[in-house]
Amino acid sequence: MSGCAAEIFGRRAAFVCALVAFALGSALCGSATNMTWMIAARTVQGVGGGAILSLASIVISDMVSLAERGTYNGFIGL
Repeated sequence: MSGCAAEIFGRRAAFVCALVAFALGSALCGSATNMTWMIAARTVQGVGGGAILSLASIVISDMVSLAERGTYNGFIGL
């Protein structure tokens, strides 16, 4: 899903939206008053975090040559 968004809206816009989703989920987790709210907020945070990871790989594949891509993906995995 984040790959399609990156193709349609551009890498930067998709990455910013993923960061906003993660930050919103974090803020909602901090203000949770019951377990249902916490689970819903963690879901939003998980969607944002997953999009960040996949978009980081997409950006790396756009910017780095194939010979060096493994090194950069290793740094992201750290």
